[in-house]
Amino acid sequence: MANLPLLVFPQPEDANRDREFGGASQFHRPTPGRQGERLGPKLDSLRQAFEARRVEVQQTASGIDPEQVLVIETVGSVEDFRRLDEQDAKE
Repeated sequence: MANLPLLVFPQPEDANRDREFGGASQFHRPTPGRQGERLGPKLDSLRQAFEARRVEVQQTASGIDPEQVLVIETVGSVEDFRRLDEQDAKE
């Protein structure tokens, strides 16, 4: 065994865990208006691509070039997402 220096650690003690700074804060969801401001232009561009038939929606990824795939993760069902997108397009 090599001659390594002996490391002496101090005695463990309880640390003060006051949360003055750092740590997780409460989760804040954006308002629907803020989401519309942020995502509206992107969804408009996506909607135009759908209308121009440059984009297709399908349930499976078989036979698709992976570089041409856009995966959209939604909270809720895909039908709810489509319904909201169609509703937004009418407004």
